[in-house]
Amino acid sequence: MSGILFGCVAGGTMVGVNALSNRLLPGETAQETIGQVSQETQADAGTKTQASIGNDVSSIVEKAMPSVVAINNKMIYTQNNWLFGQQQYEVPSSGSGIIAGQNDTELLIITNNHVVEDSEELSVTLSVTFIDNQSVKAAVKGTDSDSDLAVIAVQLSDIPEETRKQIKAADLGDSDSLKLGQGVVAIGNALGQGQSV
Repeated sequence: MSGILFGCVAGGTMVGVNALSNRLLPGETAQETIGQVSQETQADAGTKTQASIGNDVSSIVEKAMPSVVAINNKMIYTQNNWLFGQQQYEVPSSGSGIIAGQNDTELLIITNNHVVEDSEELSVTLSVTFIDNQSVKAAVKGTDSDSDLAVIAVQLSDIPEETRKQIKAADLGDSDSLKLGQGVVAIGNALGQGQSV
């Protein structure tokens, strides 16, 4: 419910800001007002991907989506109750990950530590869902709780050939070259609802 409320408030705010800017700056687009903020990145196939605030971001999504995965984790949560004693519940959790690369036998995926936290000891299942909705089992390779990062692995032999043709490792950029105020596109498994943009 709080997510819906936040979305309504944020959407209403953006509508108000756009209406106000159109009234105060007639004839100018938001892109012209902010000085033609845009960025071009070179894609693998030699095509350019254009990213501008207020523009269509479908080319960015098309390039990035094969590298994004949904991570689902079902854990056993134990609760001590003074009236009923110790009770266990199966608790689902979910998050997003990025395919970072592979070795001879595994596909390596970067995610947040809180997505897989305690899964080695308590997990019923840890699975990764790819762009084609194919799910496979995964295992935690390493975690760093201080920076909230984790690496999980999927056995290449567990991934169907058709799925392997549709996925790829992400092209990672240089975060030091980013500037405050540049636009971003968030792609992931928001609230466990599947891949979204």
